[in-house]
This record gives sequence, C-alpha cells and structure tokens, in this order.
Amino acid sequence: MDPLVAAHMHNANYSPINRLPDELVFQILRCLGDDPLAVLCLRRVGRRFRRIIDGPDISKIIDVNYLSWSSGTTFEMVNCLPKGLRQELWHRIQKDGMCDECRMLRPGGPDDPDVGCLRSPRECPVMSRSPRGLHCDGCSGGGGDHNAHPCIGRHGAVRLCEHINISWADMEPYLSRWQQYLYDGQACLDGFSVECRDPSHDMRCRAEYPPTWPRASLKTTKAHKTSEWVVVLTFEWKPHSGSDVLSLTSDRRAPASEIRTMFQRYRQGAANILFPSYSQIPFPEMACFGDAKCQCLYYESGGDQRLSTADPSNRTLFWTGRWDPNSHSDAIHAYARCHGFYKTAEIVTIQRHLADIADESACLVTNYTRNITLCTRVGGGHVVAVTPANDWYHAVDPDLSPPQRSPNILCRDKSCINYYRSPASFACRVPRSTTAETPSNYIHCQPPKRDVKS
Repeated sequence: MDPLVAAHMHNANYSPINRLPDELVFQILRCLGDDPLAVLCLRRVGRRFRRIIDGPDISKIIDVNYLSWSSGTTFEMVNCLPKGLRQELWHRIQKDGMCDECRMLRPGGPDDPDVGCLRSPRECPVMSRSPRGLHCDGCSGGGGDHNAHPCIGRHGAVRLCEHINISWADMEPYLSRWQQYLYDGQACLDGFSVECRDPSHDMRCRAEYPPTWPRASLKTTKAHKTSEWVVVLTFEWKPHSGSDVLSLTSDRRAPASEIRTMFQRYRQGAANILFPSYSQIPFPEMACFGDAKCQCLYYESGGDQRLSTADPSNRTLFWTGRWDPNSHSDAIHAYARCHGFYKTAEIVTIQRHLADIADESACLVTNYTRNITLCTRVGGGHVVAVTPANDWYHAVDPDLSPPQRSPNILCRDKSCINYYRSPASFACRVPRSTTAETPSNYIHCQPPKRDVKS
C-alpha cells in the first residue's frame, strides 16, 4: 500500500476526532471562533477539517473575512492575514518545528540584536544588523582585520555536486570582463564551463546518448524587476530513469512508489544539492504530479484493482507518447521554488525521453536546474569592482564559507523549520544612497569608510 494512502486510511479509521459527528466538530470550531490562527492550522491537519471549514456554513460560526481574497476564500494564502496575525502564526509554527539548538537560542519573543538568535521569517538571514546593511562581519568591521573575518561573499563558494565546488574567485575574472560591455556580453562568459565527470552522475538510459554530467555555466539575462542586465550562474543535471525502471499499469499510469524510488536514487547525488529536500517535503519532485495537474500516477490502495476509475479526459498525454512537444505543454511537468531579490530559482522538470517517444517503455528525463544571480552591470562599460548580488549570499554554502561572528544563524538541521536551504522569500534592505558604483538593488559588500559596530 502506498504510504500516502496508508496514512489517510489510518487517520480515517483510527483518529478519535474523525469518529465525531460533524455537529460536534462544528461546536469545537465555534469555541475557536476568536482564534483565527487555530482555525487556519486545523484546516491543514486533516481533510475532514478542510471540508468543514471550506463549507458554506462555516461563516455562521467563524469570522472568515480576514481570509477573503478576490477569487474567494483562500485559507492557505498566509499573506492574506494581517501583519500581526502573520507574525503570530510564524512564531507558533516555528516553535513546534525548531531543532533543539534553535529552541535554545530563541525560546520565543522578539529578536535581540545583541545576542545570537534567529530572525523573523521575512528578514534577510545573511545580512548584518549594522545600520549600513552589510552582509557579514567581515565587511561591517570597519577597518578591522579582514583576514581574520573575511567577507562570506567574496570568499564563499557553492556546490555543483558532492565533488565540485565553485567559488566567487573562480568566476570573478569572467564577470570583470563582462562589466566592460554595454550589451549582453555573453561571449565574455562562454569560457566558463564546469562539469563533474564522476561516474555516479552518468545516468543516461543508453550508451549511445551523451553522458549526463552536472554542468555549471554563466549566462546573461534581464532582471524581471529592474530590466537590467545580470549574470546568472546556472547549474543543470538531467538524469534518465531508464526504460526498465517504471512498470506502467494497463491504463498507462506509473506507480507512485516506483517514482519515489527513482527520486530517492537521484537524491543520493547532485539532486539533493541542486534542489534540496527537507523534512516537510522529502521528495519535492512529487509536486510535479499534483492532483490539479494530472492523474499520471497510480497509488497502491491494497486491492487488486489496477485500472483508474477517473475520467480519462482529465489525464494528460504524459505517458501516451502521442504529443507534439511544441504544442502540448502538459507533456512536461514542472515545479519551481524562487526566493531572493532577483527570484533565484530552483526548478525541476520531468518529461518522457523524446528519443524514445515511439517506444511503449517509459524513460523519464528529470531536469534539475538552479539559477543564482551573481551581479548586475554597473559603471556604464568602465572597469569597476564586481560586487556580489544579494542572491549570491543566500546561495553560499556555510560549510564552504569562512566562520562568522554575525548573529545571523543559518541552521543546518534538515529536520528544523529554520533549515537554511528551505525555500523562503526575504525582505532584504538596500542602501539609501545610490551611486553608479553601488546601484540601489545592492547591499554593500565593500568595507565602510567609518567604523560601524558589527
């Protein structure tokens, strides 16, 4: 039996709350009418609460106006809550999901800038608390020993896979040449190409196909917020499942258990670095097969029935092999997570192998992509120092960075809600004064001219 089905059946058959009639559940919710956050949390813990809370009669006992949106009631959109409720909701969830170290550093209450503690979820976790908005204690020290406390941006690095690290120094010569051009200047960046040829990464389905090495490259694009030219560090890995991994059912669906096993194999290598998982979502790739997108997967229910009773018209052409990749977007399943000022993206796309599209077998190509914005063009074509963008600081691996004295704590416990690689959106401050060398979308990286306490 599929684990998701087993959990649903266990809750339906053995959970005491599910044995109560709806009338009693309504009375419980009535007692929580003055606590909207409790109602919001209850809606997330079970299908029965979701069904009752989403029903038309709920407004008779609970004020849901604070959760109204133009398209209807959207309980899952936490941003619809007033600011005070959003902060209180975060503190409740954070307290339950903290690891022991985070719970000890921050027992609750507002952040104290004088001690090591965690920050609010909307505040940039890699930025110093100094008035100048510097990223790290190496830059905010104000003329101190920068060798003892180097900048985490200029001395940090990111991982392509478990074998290859890429530092800022590796890319800076290419970025410096690119700064001297007025247009895209892609030719200046084409010389940067890194790939890991460890045999564990070669997951092609046939020997005649090119190897599937993880690759890193530099590309130019225009920022979606400012329409200015930026350089993006792009990681990519495209493992193949092989034609003998998935056993499709008679109605052309893939068992969900086999799909998870495939992703688990990928996550033993580069996939866990390019698109990290965490305790709440151990297989984020499964979001590509959501109920609202398709019915491509078969969930084992413990019986012998292998045929779907769903309407075939609701199923995409993902497994059929009868589609034109230029006209059928539903043949490609995708899931993306974005964060940072430039919306640094982690993307996973899944599609059938085009070379085997006429075959009855099902070889899947999973494309893991990670984009990190490095810098924007400043100086109007003149030679200027390359300043790392804010998104680079979010991407830097703390295990590959110099130690910091900063109170900004990056939790490395995957089971913790504050895990530093969990997807999040941060409100990063920018300097008030803007010059040609320091555009408004940058946070200063150079040492300040005057002493500032870190």
